[in-house]
Amino acid sequence: MWRVNHFDVRADDPERAMKFYKEVFGWKVEKWHGPFDYWLVMTGNPDEPGIDGGIAKREDPNARILRRISSAKIPPSDFCHEREHSIRLRN
Repeated sequence: MWRVNHFDVRADDPERAMKFYKEVFGWKVEKWHGPFDYWLVMTGNPDEPGIDGGIAKREDPNARILRRISSAKIPPSDFCHEREHSIRLRN
């Protein structure tokens, strides 16, 4: 399975964003115990190449939601579309 190299997401509703990424990609999310609300995201096996990321609440409505996402190998769009469609049908 491919793995994201780096990302940082800003979400209006972090709980909803976490649920989406957990269900669609199988990522693990845990609350960071720091001075502001931030959730650490683990995208795969730590022994495989790649970097994990995080989700933060978007404070400025004009700020971009997705700051950055990149991958060395991206799955076919059909794969992601089918998983996303499946998740939406269940919810």
